[in-house]
Amino acid sequence: MSDLMAVLQNVATKTDIEELKEQLGGVSEKIEALQAENQELKTEIEKLKSDRNTDRKELNRLIELSRSKNIIVKGLRKNEATKEGVKQLLRDKLEIAKAEVCSTRILYERQNNVGVIAELESATMVSECLRNGRKLAGSKIFVEKDLSIEKQEHKIVLLQLKRHLATIDTSLRVLHKEGSPEGVQAEVSFSEYAKQ
Repeated sequence: MSDLMAVLQNVATKTDIEELKEQLGGVSEKIEALQAENQELKTEIEKLKSDRNTDRKELNRLIELSRSKNIIVKGLRKNEATKEGVKQLLRDKLEIAKAEVCSTRILYERQNNVGVIAELESATMVSECLRNGRKLAGSKIFVEKDLSIEKQEHKIVLLQLKRHLATIDTSLRVLHKEGSPEGVQAEVSFSEYAKQ
């Protein structure tokens, strides 16, 4: 009988059950509030990710815009790696009469050879420099466009493919124009080549 009494004392009464229901109801309301707050936070995070991607695209666009007025000049002597030295190179050797250099910055220095980034007055002047770059043939000075790291990697892959194609068939030529549909297709096929 004492066993039965012990069991009956452990049995929950109607008031005990009501109290548990109230406590669970409060917990349930708290869970629902936390779920709603969690959903709001997820929405806010998605918006922040979207804003970050938009900002990143705008930043990349602005960086590309600023790079569009830059050229890289390699093979200059240290005393030529100045604003005036680059200006003289553009006027004398590349025959650009109205060459204006806004600023220069040294990229590297090796055994009296210096690489310089030069900011020119306009993107048109950069195009003219690149077109006239052939006039530097025979000298140890090279002029090239200031490219982003991603575009430099594409250029490396294109040059590797060009060399590979030249060993296969000397009549093959690789041409790549930035922004053209052929260029986009070429990038895809060159990416496949790079994976090999």
